[in-house]
Amino acid sequence: MNTHERARHQFHEAARRKDRALRLRAVALTLGSVAALLAGLAVVDYTISLPTPARWGGLALWLGTLVWGLRRILRRMAASTPIAEAAQDVESAKPHLGCEVITAAEYASGNRKASQEFEGEIVNALQDRAITHLESSRPAYTRQFLAPAGITAALCIAALVGMILALPDGFISVLRTTLPWSNASHTRITPGLASGQFPVGLTLTITHRFSGRPPRSAEFQYRLPGSPTWNRQPLATDGRSAIQSLRVERSLEWRIAAGDGRSGIFTLTAFNPPTITNLAVHLAPPAYSRLPVAIKRSAAITALRGTRATLQLGVNLPLTQASLRFTNGTVVPLRALTNNVWTADLVITNDTAYSILLSDAHGHTNLDSATHPIRALPDQPPSVSIPDPGKDIRANANDTVPIGITASDDFGVASLHLVFHKLGAPEQTLTLPPGAVRDGKVTAETRIALAPFALKEFELVAYHAEARDNNDFDGPGIGRSPTFFIEVSDRPDAQSQSKSEGKPQQKLNLLSLQKQIIADTAALPKSAPQSKFDELAQRQRDALEFAHLYQAVLAEKGAPPEARDHMDAAVASMEKAAAELARADRSTALPPEEKALADLYQTVRSMPQLQNLPTQKPEVSKKSESKPSQETQPVRVVLEEIQKKHDPKADQAALEKAVQELQEMADAQASINAAAEAAAKPAADSKPPAEGSGNPTGQDAAPDDRNNPGQEPAKTPKEGKGEGKGEGKGEGKGEGKGEGKGEGKGEGEGQGDGEGEGSGQSGPMKSLAPKQEKLSEAARQLAERLDRLSTQGERAGHNAAQGLRKTAAQMKQATKAMRSGNAGLATAAGANSGAGIQSAITTLRRALEGRSNLTDVSSEEAPVRYEAPISDYFKRLSRAE
Repeated sequence: MNTHERARHQFHEAARRKDRALRLRAVALTLGSVAALLAGLAVVDYTISLPTPARWGGLALWLGTLVWGLRRILRRMAASTPIAEAAQDVESAKPHLGCEVITAAEYASGNRKASQEFEGEIVNALQDRAITHLESSRPAYTRQFLAPAGITAALCIAALVGMILALPDGFISVLRTTLPWSNASHTRITPGLASGQFPVGLTLTITHRFSGRPPRSAEFQYRLPGSPTWNRQPLATDGRSAIQSLRVERSLEWRIAAGDGRSGIFTLTAFNPPTITNLAVHLAPPAYSRLPVAIKRSAAITALRGTRATLQLGVNLPLTQASLRFTNGTVVPLRALTNNVWTADLVITNDTAYSILLSDAHGHTNLDSATHPIRALPDQPPSVSIPDPGKDIRANANDTVPIGITASDDFGVASLHLVFHKLGAPEQTLTLPPGAVRDGKVTAETRIALAPFALKEFELVAYHAEARDNNDFDGPGIGRSPTFFIEVSDRPDAQSQSKSEGKPQQKLNLLSLQKQIIADTAALPKSAPQSKFDELAQRQRDALEFAHLYQAVLAEKGAPPEARDHMDAAVASMEKAAAELARADRSTALPPEEKALADLYQTVRSMPQLQNLPTQKPEVSKKSESKPSQETQPVRVVLEEIQKKHDPKADQAALEKAVQELQEMADAQASINAAAEAAAKPAADSKPPAEGSGNPTGQDAAPDDRNNPGQEPAKTPKEGKGEGKGEGKGEGKGEGKGEGKGEGKGEGEGQGDGEGEGSGQSGPMKSLAPKQEKLSEAARQLAERLDRLSTQGERAGHNAAQGLRKTAAQMKQATKAMRSGNAGLATAAGANSGAGIQSAITTLRRALEGRSNLTDVSSEEAPVRYEAPISDYFKRLSRAE
């Protein structure tokens, strides 16, 4: 390559270097301009959320800038730098060169040619020098052109990227300004409902959730299918969500707009669901009840157990399936009578609840899936008593004892039976034809001939009456009277009553305690809870303690062998009876109980000075006390030992403490009752009872207070009036008699059993339930303490304990009603609880004042001289159900 070509190549290379720098500068300036513009628009959008027209304007602006830059780049790409300009740039960097490089560039480009002699050698020399200068000195095109533009572009791009990375919604802002047609928004919407089919009449509660930038406002936008116009409904929002209540009435399209966001479009398709247009329930009671067939228009059913219920439903459209679903999972299908009438039969056997399920050809189900209660009223067993003689009596071994029996039942008494037996012998049953009906009660009379038993003195015959009803569904129901005893005596006037009823008598004795235990055990139903057996077992163990004392004294004092043998046998039988009672086995507990009583009587027969095995020291005159009989020494020793173990003053202190606790309970119950009445009053004012029904569940108001001991059934579902008189007799310190009577009348609306709907005030009611439950537990514990006290001394607290147990049950009923929101039942049970507490207070105060000690045939000085009947107090004490 000659010098001319070499020079020309170097000049073209210098020009290309300048072209590259200028072209890169154009690219950098374009990129920087676009990045700066996008960053600016994104910042503005991030700050004020540009509307769509503004974002389209921003798009046009940055696209225009990009087009302008591309045009500059293309022009720069099409243009090239002359080699003379490149030579000039070299000389500008080295002014001392003069015009050598430019002159050489002119010859190299062909603009000037050598035409004279020796001019060619001079041109070659100039080009050699120009090559040297071009190789040794290159202009700083990168620093001059590319560096400023590149730095500017890098800063703009860095600002754009930094905004995307640093700001929470920076990328969203860039995306919105770059693609204004996109759905990108600072507020993201998650609708609470998707497209679907919904029944007309259904009210939807929808929660729409927002993320990203919290919106200041939100609205529900909807339109009818095919309509271009969107209707707007504002929604209340806290910036994170909006709750909407939407009642389905027709099909529509909808979306949610919040802040700068908008959800997709959803479709709500409305359809008519299956609906019950009419309902009839035919109730056919069991034949034995002789009740008429009833027709109800309510799905809630209250009927006697065994009633056949026929449900007939009318619906608004043809169905493919209909059924009743019970709470235990059982499904009873309905039969189609026509396309729009369905029916089902069922027998009411127990309390339950059900819902009605309907389904049409499209699989749509009914909206009303409410649960309807079914209450099966049990046929209570007959009530039976023995008013004549109605007490424990004494008779000669060859006497015939007349017995009068009365019984009553809701649906008639089928048969009467007298069950009697000598203690330790098998039972005998005598079937009696029902006699005349008087005041709704069936009466019958019979006699017990004692001669066939070959009874010896001090032997006993126990008897009770049983009545059966006509219940052929799940019965018959069997009612049982208290157990009474006939004691064999050798006195000619054995069946006569006491002539010295006002005479101070011994109050408690081991014979009477064992009689009570036998009577209470025999009266236990088969379904008695374990707590009842535990109570009797404890009473048997308490009696056993007294028996152990007599056993020890008889052995110590050298009693006759026959007396000691019978006492040992009685102790063994009582131990066995207590064990069987603890195992809740009534049938195996009764024989040892009766054998223990028979052995106790034989012990007294063998040793009359034991009197009636008293467990309480009698009140005697000072004269008698100063001259104790030698014959009564064993009794005195036992009573002194009992007195050491049991301090009457401690009894009185315990009763006084119990009265104080009961008074505190009464105050607490009064406070709860007032709060319950206040909670129930607004509901009663705002919600009238259903037509033809006295309870809020809509059920027939068929009263069933037989499940609530101590309450008389109301006369009608709407109103009840009653008068009650009660005589309370108990034993306390000192002697005396007391009687209390009271009358009360009231009117009120009947209440359900807690299965129905609440009163609308379930919140306040539920807040009272824990207090009422705590008070119920306190009452139950106090009743146990009083019962325990009654087995140790004068049994002063037994009557109060029995009543307090019933009061605790009433409190539990009030607690259940409060939790279910049944204001009427809660206030009624609360009022009964308050009355029960006051009754217990009165009973204990009488005991403390010495007005509860009454005469008792079982507390004579000796069994052979029994003269007075067992008092009403003692019957209540030992045979209260």
